[in-house]
Amino acid sequence: MYFPFAANLKGTLKKDKKTKRLIHRLKRGDVALIDHKDLDDVSAADLIEHRPCAVVNVAKSLSGELCCKGVFKLLDASVPVFECDHQDLFDMVSEGDVVEIRDDVLTKDGHKLCVLERLERSNLLKRLDVAESGKMKLMEEFVRNTVCHMQKETGLASQDAVRLDLKAKIAGRPCAVVARGSGYRRDLKAVHSFLENEDVVILAVDGAADTLIDAGLVPEVIIGDMDSVSDQALRCGAELVAHVYDEQRSCIQGSYAPTRLEALGLKYKTFCITGTSEDAALILAHDMGASQVIGVGLHFSMMDFVEKNRMGMSSTVLTRMRVGDNLVDARGFSNLTSSPHEGIYRGCIFAFMLIGSAVMLTYMGASTLFLNFLYMSPQFILSAM
Repeated sequence: MYFPFAANLKGTLKKDKKTKRLIHRLKRGDVALIDHKDLDDVSAADLIEHRPCAVVNVAKSLSGELCCKGVFKLLDASVPVFECDHQDLFDMVSEGDVVEIRDDVLTKDGHKLCVLERLERSNLLKRLDVAESGKMKLMEEFVRNTVCHMQKETGLASQDAVRLDLKAKIAGRPCAVVARGSGYRRDLKAVHSFLENEDVVILAVDGAADTLIDAGLVPEVIIGDMDSVSDQALRCGAELVAHVYDEQRSCIQGSYAPTRLEALGLKYKTFCITGTSEDAALILAHDMGASQVIGVGLHFSMMDFVEKNRMGMSSTVLTRMRVGDNLVDARGFSNLTSSPHEGIYRGCIFAFMLIGSAVMLTYMGASTLFLNFLYMSPQFILSAM
């Protein structure tokens, strides 16, 4: 629901050009200064959770190039969003400054910093219309890039199995790979009981570790380029695997993840592979012998990637080919259990669970874990019901 915003806003300024890093320092009532073109749903949800009194963006929150609707989520949650076309604003203010927005002017200690544009739904809808009109062209470009890069990266689907010397015993156990895709918080809530009560290895992709810990689930392994996970999560006791992109293999120590982990005095293993950190996590779980790989919050649709400025998904397609039917994707399951007609759907879901279990046991020889996960686990059924 949309509510009108206060005319004057005042708070402590927190700034970062990467929104996913900012959220670890953001507190209720702060003014968030970001540089985030085409604000995506996940970043918007993170900002909403921390309840800043205002968000000031030096980039276009909705440029008209992509159909990113994160800014609408902020407005619907009564978080005012402003835009400023002064990139040097980041240099004009310091973290911790007390700033005020009065009549759409940003000030510090009574001195004017810049004029802001307060975003309204009516103007944003015009930008969205422009983005919608170019969606087909965007899709064609995305598909071309995906196919082109798949031809260059075919080794990802067939290269030798990965073997890392980890303390976590993955072989023979189900492994949940938790990432920060759209709707990942809902999906995590839907499978929380299963992860909590079954013998599952939890492998967090980068910043997903913080969400897991907040939910009372401590990952055994954290893997990623470590640009969105908090220092606190990195010190939770999980084994750390620094994902280094293949092209950085020759200068591993200069890449971000090893540099950050060494600065914190933390031990880690290195995993060099083409693709995203999410791809690396799936391949690691599969190649290390997980009996089943359960994906929570994974990215897969075109918009998932476009919102992250990735104009292709070649590595993701190749990774899914490599992991094959060992992957069970839980994404979107929560949507089945949270509709206005959920009373009816609950009964249907329960019936399908029982029927599905019988059919799969009869005809597939069945993966025990898969049945436990979606059909037979009492804890999971109760959490879904």
